[in-house]
Amino acid sequence: MFLQTGPKYGEGYNISEYGEWRWSPMGLAGRDPIFFAQLESEFALLEELGASDLSSNLGTTCLSCHGAMGQRQLQIDAHADPDAKLDPNNFKPSYTLLHAPLTKAEEDKQRQDGVFAYHQYGNLAREGISCAVCHHIQPLSGQKGSQTTTRSIPI
Repeated sequence: MFLQTGPKYGEGYNISEYGEWRWSPMGLAGRDPIFFAQLESEFALLEELGASDLSSNLGTTCLSCHGAMGQRQLQIDAHADPDAKLDPNNFKPSYTLLHAPLTKAEEDKQRQDGVFAYHQYGNLAREGISCAVCHHIQPLSGQKGSQTTTRSIPI
């Protein structure tokens, strides 16, 4: 919803759900520098304690909320197409720094590093936590074949 405050086009405020969410802590969760600084300190602590083998668990666990859209889409895609050889159990914080390659050299570098397939999940992870991550619509339980009867799942 756009609330117009003047006679000219664009004078006003975007008060839609998206406009409000986009700059909320939920919308910024995948870009929060304090979160990423804390995550780096946790990785350093694991390294110091000799438990760096737990790093993949830590990253995946933390990013299941802070990068929920990317992490969950990776799990969905990995299970839907096992031949793609995606690893849904190790969502690395570095994926959030990936982007669609703009040049052939960038694409070649991502392919060489083995991360090319993950840039789309990094893009989604940076978008934070959308409403759909927690609030879905699904068929009522016990209703076979019904695609018209739905309910909202409150969290």
